[in-house]
Amino acid sequence: MNIMSEQWLAEEYCERGEYHKHLDMNWSYYPIYIRKIAYIDEFLKNIAFEKKILDAGCGEGVLVEKYHALGRDITGLDLNVTNKHVQKGDILNMPFEEECFDIVMLLDVIEHLNVQQHPLVFNELKRVLKKTGALVLSIPNLAHKASRWHFYTKGELLRTAKINKHPGDRPIKEFIRIILEGGWLIEKRIPIKLTLPPFQEKWAKRILGKTCFEAYIYSRKRNPDDCFLNIFVLRKQTCE
Repeated sequence: MNIMSEQWLAEEYCERGEYHKHLDMNWSYYPIYIRKIAYIDEFLKNIAFEKKILDAGCGEGVLVEKYHALGRDITGLDLNVTNKHVQKGDILNMPFEEECFDIVMLLDVIEHLNVQQHPLVFNELKRVLKKTGALVLSIPNLAHKASRWHFYTKGELLRTAKINKHPGDRPIKEFIRIILEGGWLIEKRIPIKLTLPPFQEKWAKRILGKTCFEAYIYSRKRNPDDCFLNIFVLRKQTCE
């Protein structure tokens, strides 16, 4: 992992504690996080009970603890956290044998790596994933719609976080290029939170009202390229 990002994350856990376990509704990312976890729950409930799951870069291990309690075979790995649910390890060099997991999750992690490491982490994820397995990713999009408008008017993109936290921030289409070049098939792509330029958001709120506006910006019918976060379900390409 990028040294700056690794240091930042370690300091963040020291300062904020297990903030994914004790969610603050005033956290700006809270609505997106809740919807992301809801999709992961929806996905996993359809996975056979005996399947082996890896949550790579799992932080405090919220999902690992949750699914352990449900009796699922799930492993948590993180570079900055160690507890009874999470073992310490680097996602660029994971301590697992080849093709040992049916489901691998990498949720809001890859943006913490520098750009040069992105192909490497996809190779490592492919190594530990079974041929018939699925990789579930969530990735913030540097070029969401409001960010593109900001670039047009101000000459700079709206970053998804400070650069020391997200050194690997990039437009979602660049991640898609890396995914396809790495030999993955995109089975599903789910947009989370449409963003709008300020003038569009102002009029949308006025016309739709608060409740309908919230439903609109979180609708899965929105263009994923315009949204702040994308969730992907990937499969390995196999030669028959």
